[in-house]
Amino acid sequence: MSPADGAMWALAALFVLAAGANDGAAVAALAGRVPGLPRGAAPLLLAAALAVVPLVLGTAVAGTLLRGVVAPEGGGVLAIALGFAAAVAVVGALTRQGLPTSLTLAVVGGITGAAAGAGLPVRWTTVALVLAVGLAAPLLGAVLGSLIARLFAHAPVLPRRAVRAGHATACLAQCAAYAANDGQKAFVPIALAAGAATGAPLAAWWYPAAAVLFLAGTLLALPRMAGALGNGVLATRPGHAVAAEGAAAAAVLGTGVLGYPVSMTQTITGALVGAGVNDGYRRVRWRAAVRVGAAWALTLPLSAAAAALLAAGAPLIGSVST
Repeated sequence: MSPADGAMWALAALFVLAAGANDGAAVAALAGRVPGLPRGAAPLLLAAALAVVPLVLGTAVAGTLLRGVVAPEGGGVLAIALGFAAAVAVVGALTRQGLPTSLTLAVVGGITGAAAGAGLPVRWTTVALVLAVGLAAPLLGAVLGSLIARLFAHAPVLPRRAVRAGHATACLAQCAAYAANDGQKAFVPIALAAGAATGAPLAAWWYPAAAVLFLAGTLLALPRMAGALGNGVLATRPGHAVAAEGAAAAAVLGTGVLGYPVSMTQTITGALVGAGVNDGYRRVRWRAAVRVGAAWALTLPLSAAAAALLAAGAPLIGSVST
């Protein structure tokens, strides 16, 4: 294995770990707010979904990131790799602060910045569509979260068994939705390292291998993320958590069918805010919500700038072939 190949595999492993630390921990943190699943079940369910769902439903979202922003031919492969490297750095820094940010924004910003910095043509229409859909997802999550929370408000004496069943169903749906959409970003650097950037399918065993790394990242970051998301934006009650899970699952799965990547963490946060506002404006901890929003706002430009600098320091990018 050449040093370049080794570096690509190391990048793939680091990105999957970062995805688990940011996305997986956010999903599991919310699931842990409601009784109904065995302790530790949510991270395992999420990893299992990541190993199975893309094999069943396909990897359209991964294809959008791999071929939709910049062509992988020529220097495109290295540009995409540099974009993912910048995304790992930015998301890692924010995750260490307990701020769940958007890996989608980081990756799109990173790939775009690297391609622009290297003088490669960027498909701006695709970038604009991805960002528009990504912006709409948390807003849709907020609306759906408010509607579902309103149903719980009309049934305040809902039996505990019904809450547990609703939580289990919503959590399963959320795990499947993540694997069908946001989680597919994890397979892009793996495809680069495996030489499958032009569309050749990955070997089936790569999916469970990635799921194991993803699970490790989730478990490492879960305690920190539980404080930031599980009880930071909102003093979460069982009804809020179930409403947010169901809303996020619907929003993320719907956009995944269209092949557009959206952020599960953004959608969950939007759904939590929607569920909280349903109980009154003061229910939401707006200072924490603003901190999370600031992390989102910084993610794309920071990733783009970092990737552009990396690309500018790689003058041979245009001569790198797939």
